[in-house]
Amino acid sequence: MSWFLGGVGHFNEEFLSTIKQLTPSPLMQTASDSMFLYAGGIPNTCKFKLDDSNQKRNWLQVGIGISPKSPRKFLSNDDWNQIVTNGEEEKIEIDGHFVLLSWDLDRIIFVTDKVGLRDFYYCSDARGNIFYSTRIDWLAKLIPTEINFEEFGSRWLLFNQISPRSVLKNITRVTGGDSITIDRKTKKISFHKNKFKTPEQNIDNQSYNFDDRLNELILFPLAENEISLSFSGGLDSRLLFSYMLRNKNRNWDAHTFGDENHPDAVIAKRICNDFGIPHKQIQILPPSPDQFIIEFKDYIGQTIVNNCASSFLQLRNYSGLEGTNQIIVNGGFGEIWRREFFNRLLFLGSKFILNGYLEKIIPHLRLHRADIFSEEVKLVMLEGSKKQLEIIFSELPSPDQIGLENWIDLFAAKTRIQNYYSHEQSRLDLIVTTYMPFLQPSMLEKLFAVPLNQRKNGKLFKFLIKSNAKNLVKYPLVKEQMLQPIWMNTLQSRAWNFIRKKIIPKFDGDINRKTFFKKMSPFILDIVNSQSVRQCNFYNHKKISTLTGNFQKENYEGSVVNELDWWLAFELFRQQIKKSNGF
Repeated sequence: MSWFLGGVGHFNEEFLSTIKQLTPSPLMQTASDSMFLYAGGIPNTCKFKLDDSNQKRNWLQVGIGISPKSPRKFLSNDDWNQIVTNGEEEKIEIDGHFVLLSWDLDRIIFVTDKVGLRDFYYCSDARGNIFYSTRIDWLAKLIPTEINFEEFGSRWLLFNQISPRSVLKNITRVTGGDSITIDRKTKKISFHKNKFKTPEQNIDNQSYNFDDRLNELILFPLAENEISLSFSGGLDSRLLFSYMLRNKNRNWDAHTFGDENHPDAVIAKRICNDFGIPHKQIQILPPSPDQFIIEFKDYIGQTIVNNCASSFLQLRNYSGLEGTNQIIVNGGFGEIWRREFFNRLLFLGSKFILNGYLEKIIPHLRLHRADIFSEEVKLVMLEGSKKQLEIIFSELPSPDQIGLENWIDLFAAKTRIQNYYSHEQSRLDLIVTTYMPFLQPSMLEKLFAVPLNQRKNGKLFKFLIKSNAKNLVKYPLVKEQMLQPIWMNTLQSRAWNFIRKKIIPKFDGDINRKTFFKKMSPFILDIVNSQSVRQCNFYNHKKISTLTGNFQKENYEGSVVNELDWWLAFELFRQQIKKSNGF
């Protein structure tokens, strides 16, 4: 990720030299006996103005900013400097994803983007020094901390974490439009809220031209940049592809990650070939087990167990774009415009939402990762999940007021952006300039201005694809690694895939995962049998023993590999945090 690590207090040279060990090749650095700040990443996602004389207000911005009005553009150093010079940090109204810091001799102001795609953390040590960073795993090396299972619980038990709070004790998270001010003299911290206008505040009968807004957000970078579209066999990236075809400026291409035989890659390549668009298939060779552990530890520390270990083999393909000057556009969070989030909750838990029965909602939000924790820890995680649901229920409008399906979409927007997409976005900002048009505040604030009957079943998307390039509708979609006609609705799609799986075997994506675990077997067994794991008091050691016993017998059934996959991700994250007292 484009990152920063800083502190306010009293620091000697020995401490600052130790801090430098954490910060890889900073683009910006400043240090004195009362403040230090290091920042890095790539120049497009790490901008700053530094005047060590402190005669002028300094600033640092990580991420990207996009001007809210036409003509759209990515904010330059001069644009950010103007915002700070005018004292508009805490009133900023722009698209993009970012954390902005500005400071002088008296105070430091931190501002986050409104939807929560970039965040940061802060904490204090026993001497009253304040530390702040985009990386929670680095702060965990500066103060004593441990996993807060009340907060982590929903992250492990459910589709995603519900609360926006930190999963580590003694560390505070700032996200979703919130900002803080630190008084450099008194070390007092002031907290401010500046949330984006939630969709329920925009339910009206005013027309909203989704077509024009999306077209503008997709195509504005082409004026001064080259674009590469993350292209798959899904509906969201195909809609983006259709808009890009409308533009006569063809300084763009498409790319697909992973196995060239995967249905996503086959369909993407076929479409690109037929429309004359250059297509790149990017698959980075798997690393050695030693190198994998090094890379994955860094990934899991940044993303807080967002994904299992084998998923990183696909995610690390982004490094194939490293060094490019292209702007990467992807269709992340397009599902919110298709009414596709939490359908199981809608179909099976509607009456529980309407009646506020939180305990009965939880089973319909479950996502099984691995059953590895003691009964005591599982109980803490479950109770924490209930508390988080109580809070979000109190913050959201009544489903009777905005409609059940709108309520579920709002629930998804409030919980999933900050707790899944944000961590992945932060990591990508270290590699390449990338952004998601569907996830910009100027669009999300008008979510409910698009009628529900147009959002459901991708009706609006399919209409726009056909309007932009009618031949695109003849290509099948890829869903659950199976091909299906584009005209199907959600229920038809599920029935189609259920029947097709009985007749035609789907692409076996588990082959790579099994191969990966066979290769990693000695390393995994070493970790399992380590004293650190055996003495860990929140594991259920009987279950882990059974799991690894099957693994030693070369039982690579899906359930065994899946549990081991998630256990390895958690264990490597735990190891990062466990070192908090040994920095």
